[in-house]
Amino acid sequence: MTGSFGNPLPVERLVGAFALAATAVLGLGTTASHAEQRWLNQPMVSGNYLDLCYSGSNCREGMAQDNYCQSRGFQRALDWQTGQMPFLQATRKIGDGGVCNTGCTMITAVLCER
Repeated sequence: MTGSFGNPLPVERLVGAFALAATAVLGLGTTASHAEQRWLNQPMVSGNYLDLCYSGSNCREGMAQDNYCQSRGFQRALDWQTGQMPFLQATRKIGDGGVCNTGCTMITAVLCER
């Protein structure tokens, strides 16, 4: 086999090229993750906006968001956005189903990963 300009290709280069091609075709040696990520806008729990807190006053960072993503078939939450709930609306805590009517922080969007 010859390379460009008619020069013969060294055996080592041919073996390396073959190994690389076989690895690509068989999917060997690749550690790159192809996880699906999706923004879910205005997440709701039983007809109410998702509350920032998981249950009661348990507002541990990411707990409600992770649980929401898992309830939708994803593995975890990567990011989220919050806001004040709209006038005359309530938020619901995904952990215990508790409803918050005043001064509540709602999750407006959550980025979930599969």
